[in-house]
Amino acid sequence: MITIRKIFLFVVLILFFACSEEKKMIEKGNLIVSKIENYRNKFGKVPDSLSVIGIKVKQIHNDEELIFHKMLITK
Repeated sequence: MITIRKIFLFVVLILFFACSEEKKMIEKGNLIVSKIENYRNKFGKVPDSLSVIGIKVKQIHNDEELIFHKMLITK
């Protein structure tokens, strides 16, 4: 018989792993943004692709989808 204690432990473990995975994704995103900002400060424009700043799409985790769109904003 499943006890309330086991159910509680199971839920806590799921929440822990979900939060740690989300934290890893946020850290990866922040690293990418940082590299883009450094490139923009150095060259005065954003890179045409992520490979220009040393990020390979296959370098990112296999089940994550990475999309990069360079947008032109005119005033």
